[in-house]
Amino acid sequence: MKRILFILLLFIACQNTTSNATLEQRLSNVENDRNQRGEIIDGIISALKERYQLPMDLGQGISMINILNEQDRYFVYVYEVEPYSDAVNYITKTSLISDMRAANGFDFAKSNDIIMVWRYFTGLDEIKEIIIEPFEM
Repeated sequence: MKRILFILLLFIACQNTTSNATLEQRLSNVENDRNQRGEIIDGIISALKERYQLPMDLGQGISMINILNEQDRYFVYVYEVEPYSDAVNYITKTSLISDMRAANGFDFAKSNDIIMVWRYFTGLDEIKEIIIEPFEM
């Protein structure tokens, strides 16, 4: 997290070389952005968990078991996949982008610079992870 913050600060410093803002003000702005993004993620997760009861069986041996906010930056869907299900093999980054765009599912994430993550587990073993950055939405 500190590494990401440091890289972000370097980027901001390069972009704002003529700015009169102090380093402390810039750090405060970065922290405020992160907190605001975290509140947005938490609000959406809360609304989804109220609307849908987890775990939720999606069929073909896949169940959504959780939705997480990681580091006020990542909106994470967590799925459990039955050991012999091959349905997860047909889930691709391209298919997720297409489905989410069709449902306007990226609106909140893209506008708030939130990274979307889909993680699939069989037991404790992560079998697949798909990450979609805001610029891909």
